[in-house]
Amino acid sequence: MAKRVPYWQKYHSAERSFTIAAGLSVLNKSVANQRLKEVNRELVTELNVLKEEIAKSKAEIRQLENENVRTKNEIARLERQKRAKLSRHPVRTTVCGVVLPVSYVAFVIANRLSHRAV
Repeated sequence: MAKRVPYWQKYHSAERSFTIAAGLSVLNKSVANQRLKEVNRELVTELNVLKEEIAKSKAEIRQLENENVRTKNEIARLERQKRAKLSRHPVRTTVCGVVLPVSYVAFVIANRLSHRAV
C-alpha cells in the first residue's frame, strides 16, 4: 500500500502557494456569501417590519378619514336640524280649535289695533 503524502509535500513551492491561495479564495468567497445571506435575511426581516408598519399606518389613516366623514355628516345634520327649527314658527296660537301661525295672529292683532285707533 502506498504511503499517503500530505498535499504540501506533493507540489513544488510555487504550486503549493497557488493551491493555498486558491483554497483561501474559495474560503473567503464562501464566508462572503454566507455574510451576504445573513445581511439579506436581516434586510428582508426589516423590510417586512416596515411593510407591517405601513399597513398599520394606512389602516389608521382610513379609520381617521372615516371618523372625519362621520363628524362632518353629524355637523351637517345638526346644521340642517337647526335651520329647520329656525324656519318653523316657534309659537302657535289656537283660535276656536284651529292652530294658527304666529305671523297670522300678529297680522290679525295689528289689524284690530289699527281699526281701534280710528
